[in-house]
Amino acid sequence: MILFSGSACLPFMTSSVYAASSEVIEYDDGNAEIIPSSADIEWRYKYINGTLYKRKYNKTTHEWVGSWIKA
Repeated sequence: MILFSGSACLPFMTSSVYAASSEVIEYDDGNAEIIPSSADIEWRYKYINGTLYKRKYNKTTHEWVGSWIKA
């Protein structure tokens, strides 16, 4: 497996999945409350020895979700 560093050489493709959006509640006194949405999760893809794999990535927390699986 070849490892790359830096954003210019990413060895995988991405596909975003959006589950929800933020909701803003405005009150009569001029105040507002923002209710956060769920995490922004996307699939990341890469080739390992000629086989395509995919793995979920949480763009909100910048953490991997699960393991690499064959696509």
